Amino acid sequence: MTDILIIGGGASGMAAAVRAAEKGASVLILEKKEMTGKKLLSTGNGRCNFSSARLAASDYDTEEPAFAERFLSDFGTEDALSFFGGLGIMAHRRGDGLYPMSMQAKTVRTLLADRVKSLGVSVRTSINVTEIGFDREKGCFSAETASERFTARKLILACGTPAGVRDRDAYTADRMLERTGHRIRPLLPALVPLTGHAGIEKLWDGIRHECTVSYRGEQEAGEVQFTSFGLSGIPVFQISIPAVREIKGKGSAKLVIDF
Repeated sequence: MTDILIIGGGASGMAAAVRAAEKGASVLILEKKEMTGKKLLSTGNGRCNFSSARLAASDYDTEEPAFAERFLSDFGTEDALSFFGGLGIMAHRRGDGLYPMSMQAKTVRTLLADRVKSLGVSVRTSINVTEIGFDREKGCFSAETASERFTARKLILACGTPAGVRDRDAYTADRMLERTGHRIRPLLPALVPLTGHAGIEKLWDGIRHECTVSYRGEQEAGEVQFTSFGLSGIPVFQISIPAVREIKGKGSAKLVIDF
């Protein structure tokens, strides 16, 4: 039996493993994909903005800002800089975004994985966890696959929520938590590209342009990426949070782009 079992070997799973192992715990990571930190490689357009120079609960689009404030008070910008600096990642500031000095996401992924390895954390990849449970008599948690069962004194769910339409399966934190009796609020996509229906998407595919994107009085400015399926880029990601709510309720939302 290991001290801490972590389901999910992404950024949060590896960071949790590093902290736990530094405190002397034996740690096992179970990752569904063939490598840890795979999604890290595509964050920030391949540059990985690992934190922000400004972190406040008011920046979170949530009905419970106190929930975000609770965690930010424990781990703010300086804590993030200290943690990543300890991995050997020097920060480069671009606006409020903090990136690795190399401006390459693979730097963050590689150094996180190297630290996990150097601390002796056990990592199993291509492992699809389908069930989790808690044995009250033995006081331990369990995680099951089609052919294996793992036990630990503590369990950390770091497998996140679905990253896309095709990513919806049992290996997501929301479904596992629901099966253990937790109440889960309805989940909606956030910071995502938006699928368009203007009829000219194939004509503008590949174009990038500085624009202002507006939705119901909210505006975001920056480089918009025009794609064959619709719109992408940081301004679209920011405006997608309220837009997705209307899409969920009405099936569509109208955005205005000012060139």
